[in-house]
Amino acid sequence: MRVLFWIIVCFFIFYLGMQTATSNQAEPERNIIQTEEDFKQSSVTTESFNDVHDEVLKEEVEPKSGSFYSVAMFLEEFVKTIFSVLFQFLYRFSAMFF
Repeated sequence: MRVLFWIIVCFFIFYLGMQTATSNQAEPERNIIQTEEDFKQSSVTTESFNDVHDEVLKEEVEPKSGSFYSVAMFLEEFVKTIFSVLFQFLYRFSAMFF
């Protein structure tokens, strides 16, 4: 039981360290063509394509209504966090020896 407690404490300390030590890097803007209409529009003018593309992205970012969707998003973020912490821990732990 004590070993389990110390493992949990080590993971928690490592998780807090990773959250404070890493910074989010901004991703460069990429032009994405999703449909044939977007391709036709991009060949005519670049500005109008960027405007339409930004509108599409804004529509996708808006949260969907519904409890199942919000639960699924929470679970997805939780699982991602657990696996990223586990990966970072194992990666840094193995880097100490090799």
